[in-house]
Amino acid sequence: MEKRFPRFQLYTKREALDKMLFGSARMSQRFSERLGDLVAVPDCDESLLYPFLRTKSMDYYSYLGQHGGLTTEEQQVPLLMMRK
Repeated sequence: MEKRFPRFQLYTKREALDKMLFGSARMSQRFSERLGDLVAVPDCDESLLYPFLRTKSMDYYSYLGQHGGLTTEEQQVPLLMMRK
């Protein structure tokens, strides 16, 4: 798979969890069930898209919230917190 996706780092489920790619919090059962056997993380400005998700009413480029790369821009995002 590395040859097919050279700009992505591929991890097994266990490797991704050991590297805390999803944070250090305890993983819920639901998350564990939804997480695939492999995790592909881009180290560039590319992404993977499953073609069956695209319909006539869904445009891939309209997804403004897509993120998850290993670039500095993806890892260091602003956070604003407010206490009541």
